[in-house]
Amino acid sequence: MGGEGSMLHAIKSLKYNRDQLRARINRNSKKSNSNSSQHKTKVQFKQSTPEDMIIIREKIRGYKREEFKLYLISFVVMLCILGCIGYLLYNL
Repeated sequence: MGGEGSMLHAIKSLKYNRDQLRARINRNSKKSNSNSSQHKTKVQFKQSTPEDMIIIREKIRGYKREEFKLYLISFVVMLCILGCIGYLLYNL
């Protein structure tokens, strides 16, 4: 009967994966013990004022408007090109 070799390989592969998983869990537990809170870097972000937030919002809105105009113009141009190609193909 065929298939014994493939089943043997599957069993070996499962055992190997299980051993690798155990090894990884052991490595991670050692790392977590060595990283205490005193070794971690704490980042302090600058707090923005409401005036800064308004300026940032306006900049983002301006970028979005420009992006929308670009998309709209490219859509209209592509539509015109496709219309011209369709017209030429239909009339020939």
